[in-house]
Amino acid sequence: PHVVFGPGVEIAAGVTINSFSHLEACTVDEGAAIGPHARVRGGAKIGAHVRLGNFVEVKNATLASGVKAGHLAYLGDAEIGADSNIGAGTITCNYDGVDKHRTNIGAGAFIGSNTALVAPVRVGAGAMVGAGSTIDRGALDDTVIERGVKIDNQVHIAHNCRIGAHTVVAGCTGIAGSCTIGSNCMIGGGVGIGDHVTIADGVIVTAASQVPKNIDRSGVYS
Repeated sequence: PHVVFGPGVEIAAGVTINSFSHLEACTVDEGAAIGPHARVRGGAKIGAHVRLGNFVEVKNATLASGVKAGHLAYLGDAEIGADSNIGAGTITCNYDGVDKHRTNIGAGAFIGSNTALVAPVRVGAGAMVGAGSTIDRGALDDTVIERGVKIDNQVHIAHNCRIGAHTVVAGCTGIAGSCTIGSNCMIGGGVGIGDHVTIADGVIVTAASQVPKNIDRSGVYS
């Protein structure tokens, strides 16, 4: 009961829309479940078997099949790949006060609770972003988290950074702007990486280390 349909809504067969949800100018594919208390706004395309739970808002975003956003999330101006999981309290920070920017999340990604994705951001397929993390925008280019990256809790990644495939970033690490971290790296907890630093593939940085300059070859650094 108490579901509101605005103009331009298309609902496929087998969709469940729970109480107090509001939909307008959107499409919902077969088998999806919406609400309760969800809002699906203009330009939203909800794929098959997507699950949008209570107090989730979607606007001008495409959610591929099997995406789950169970609680308290805002997904605006985004492309979210199949079977991704969006944790409670996650927001795509799409507006910088002047322009709207997009977030792209690859298939099978896991975005932990209370994550802020400050667009433009690209998170690769199968990446894991821990709870309470902030992935900042690219001022000149997108910040990019490549496929298979794992980011632990309470990590801050500043603007214009690139994290290579299958790299692990442990909790409470800060990565300053315009950094490039290679593939298959391990960045220990509580590490600080200075701005404009480049780290080669296969580097291990031990916990609580400071990295003020480039690391040009693989190995263990502390």
